[in-house]
Amino acid sequence: LIRVDGTNVTNADDLQGLLGPDKVGASVTAGVVRGGELRELTITVGTRE
Repeated sequence: LIRVDGTNVTNADDLQGLLGPDKVGASVTAGVVRGGELRELTITVGTRE
């Protein structure tokens, strides 16, 4: 995972800051590298358990 909604993610703190409680239920675009290629996925943010 390298970015969420266009914002770079470099560590877990970045990710938690971008996906806080106010984002639960929202769809976001996640940029991931798979097989050496960048892919953009739409994901729905869930609650933390």
